[in-house]
Amino acid sequence: MVLASPRPNAVARRPNLDVAGILIISHIMARLLRLSGLEEYSLWWAGDLVVYIMPPPTSRFLHGEWAASLYNNGRIFNMPGSLENTLFMGFALPLLAVGLWALRVRRARPTSQRFNDPEGLPLAWVLVVFLIFTVPTFRILGHEMLNMPTAAIPFIPFFNNIRCPTRWIMMVGLLLPIVSFSALEAWWKSRLKPITQVLFTCFLAAVILLKYWPQPYQFASKSAIPRAFRMVADLPGTTVVPIPLGILDGYRQVGHMETEQMFYQTVHEKKLPTGYLSRVSPTLFASLDAEPVLRALLSVQVKPDTVLPAHRSSRYSIFCKLISLSLLSLVPPTETNQCTFCFAKCCSLMATKSR
Repeated sequence: MVLASPRPNAVARRPNLDVAGILIISHIMARLLRLSGLEEYSLWWAGDLVVYIMPPPTSRFLHGEWAASLYNNGRIFNMPGSLENTLFMGFALPLLAVGLWALRVRRARPTSQRFNDPEGLPLAWVLVVFLIFTVPTFRILGHEMLNMPTAAIPFIPFFNNIRCPTRWIMMVGLLLPIVSFSALEAWWKSRLKPITQVLFTCFLAAVILLKYWPQPYQFASKSAIPRAFRMVADLPGTTVVPIPLGILDGYRQVGHMETEQMFYQTVHEKKLPTGYLSRVSPTLFASLDAEPVLRALLSVQVKPDTVLPAHRSSRYSIFCKLISLSLLSLVPPTETNQCTFCFAKCCSLMATKSR
């Protein structure tokens, strides 16, 4: 009996058919899981493919108006203006990798030393896997095209916390130079003279340096902190209640938090009932309803139309976020819960002096 061997073309097409089948099944599976009502955030955290060619605002030489218009575009990103959208890999290495891969497909260059090494052979596929991790949903300029296999991860408890694309792109930044430069070495060995190789290496180093050259760091000085916060330091009490205030973590936000309050705290050195933590216990959010003052302040922030307009001082406009002092008298301070309601007091004082 003679067994017919599969045709070479059919064998060559088999991996492509497998990949197509995986993509189709994963797309349908993620779609059905979302329709079932299960909680997940892959659509929120999905990295848009435009971020691969979008220089971040921290880039000194590559960030321009076109990049800024994309970076702050709410139709593309769920969090416009956030560094969580930074997946820029530069232009030199991706173009070099694609060009060398095309030469290999056309058999115009020999295989690299990495490819011939059993331990180095999987690195290119590992690079592709980490690229897929950055895009649980294949999205271009805000348009959802395809659910990737990694779209299932946000439905798995514990693993659904690893949803931020910037956590995966670091591995791409480590693997891409290894894969690209090993292929480049195989290509130029028999084509370029040693001096040309050195010059080309210097050129690549200069291009990559331009990509990573950062903007000058911005420094904040304590002398720029408004004088009212120094007055707060002299007031009695151990706690400052800023207005507005809020508490948030990676899952939930209550109220509104102003991050500059952390800097101002270095002057008055008092406790703040506001902050941004990685994970906050649900009991802490629930305890806010048991605190009459905090509950009242958060309620005013959610429904500001329930409070009469307050007098604002143009001289101290950033402090005069006046609230009704009757809110602060809902619960008198006790020995165990002494709060310095400094903003209301200072703003009232400033407003009186500026009249």
